[in-house]
Amino acid sequence: MENAWFVLYHVYSTAKKFDVRGLQKFEEDLKIAQELDVKTIFLEDYYLNFIWGEYTNFWNEKMFRKMIQMTHDYGIRFIPYLDLTELATHGAIYKKFGRKWSAKNKWGKPLAAFSSIFLPYYSTFDFHTKLMCPISGWSDYLTNQAQILLTQYDVDGIYLDRADYRVICYDHSKDLNHFIEGIPSLVQQIQMEVKKVSRKNILVMNDSCIKPDATFKKCASSVDYILTELLPVDTDPRNFYWQSLVNWGELLYALRFLLKPLLKFFMTFAFTTSGMTDETRIQQIINRLKPFVGHNIFIFSHRRDYEGIQTIRKIAQRNRLQCCYISGLDYLRDIQPLFDIKKRK
Repeated sequence: MENAWFVLYHVYSTAKKFDVRGLQKFEEDLKIAQELDVKTIFLEDYYLNFIWGEYTNFWNEKMFRKMIQMTHDYGIRFIPYLDLTELATHGAIYKKFGRKWSAKNKWGKPLAAFSSIFLPYYSTFDFHTKLMCPISGWSDYLTNQAQILLTQYDVDGIYLDRADYRVICYDHSKDLNHFIEGIPSLVQQIQMEVKKVSRKNILVMNDSCIKPDATFKKCASSVDYILTELLPVDTDPRNFYWQSLVNWGELLYALRFLLKPLLKFFMTFAFTTSGMTDETRIQQIINRLKPFVGHNIFIFSHRRDYEGIQTIRKIAQRNRLQCCYISGLDYLRDIQPLFDIKKRK
């Protein structure tokens, strides 16, 4: 059975210069990945200073290219990350175009998106993103970012995250559904770029653990694989909680130093609950995805202990899917002692 590995670049290096030691650590984990039958890696956080959205702005371009080459040397395909709907406010692109491209509420205020308060373990990183409207100039910009990655670097496709927002944007069009309807169009546009370079390239999209709605189904028809991200509970992007994060996320970010300890406690508890290892629940998630992508599913879990890893491996084997490992506390090799690799077959 083939597997995958979700790689966090910043675990290995945040140096702006070429980092030989960071590359050596990465290769150590590539060897573990090879033993785990990993055939695909997804690389996140390779963009400088966590400026989400500016994906051709690398910590170190030479390092990025070397990681691609090294990955291929181990017979593994390399898939870089793109966020479909979010742009960091501390980057140059947001300062120039962010407000123009942002999805806005009825008072013209840009809607909030993801921020560092949701990553309380990474205390050294501080970022805030805004929600970009998929029919604004953001569409051409992000498609161009994908095109550059696909044509100027030897990558094997694109991984798309955060197609799960469902909001009303009061800008860019009189049709108040334009944001939701624009998401599948942007996914399709990026898929065209992926296949234009090579029919062997793949487009993978994160399901964000939502029940497939009309928007998701349209997106799924344009991608090659779904990465199902197992969360403690299913995501409902239309409920009060998620809509509050979009509308009040800026306030939450302003209070981040007070909220981070609370969120760290909550997330530690939430990601070790029984819902993360409930085989019946996980099978139900797989069953609702199969009608759209068949067996082209990567199973990904944030639960990094023995029980969490063994659960997704078992479900993946039973359904002939791909198990997607995430790094341990620091490196992939940290999860190695949790099971006997020799017994993987």
